[in-house]
Amino acid sequence: MLFAHTHAEVDAARRGVERLGGLSDNVIKLGPFGIGIDGALAWVPGLGEVYSLAAGGMLILLGLRAHAPMTTLAQTFTLVILRSAAGVPAAAVLGPLYPVSGAVVDLFRAHKWSADLLKKAIENTLYVEATRADLKTDAALAADVEQARREGLRIVFLG
Repeated sequence: MLFAHTHAEVDAARRGVERLGGLSDNVIKLGPFGIGIDGALAWVPGLGEVYSLAAGGMLILLGLRAHAPMTTLAQTFTLVILRSAAGVPAAAVLGPLYPVSGAVVDLFRAHKWSADLLKKAIENTLYVEATRADLKTDAALAADVEQARREGLRIVFLG
């Protein structure tokens, strides 16, 4: 099951996004900066890019599972591709100096930024464990959905 059908499944996807963003770019915090798995692996040519693509792919899958908007998923995809691609030319050009470039590339915290985008999208969504047809028969549900629309929330029907 790719898409979440319950609030619990959406919440699990959100927690996964948060955990992955933190592990990738924020295991050790140094003031406004942080170092994570992504930063540690950036020192090894090729391995950092593989991890970056895998973690980014997982973020996108979790975003899909939580019914994130396509614009948010596209932004996440773009950030991950930019982060992953940043290390490839550095390794080719810098050769033995690559570890230094890997550290610099890790200042581009694409996974953390992507996780933050996805979390915000999830938080700005009302998830309804029903179908649109249920709005016609459940006045309280219809009122809740209408209130959420007035507040500017996205509405996602899980049923």
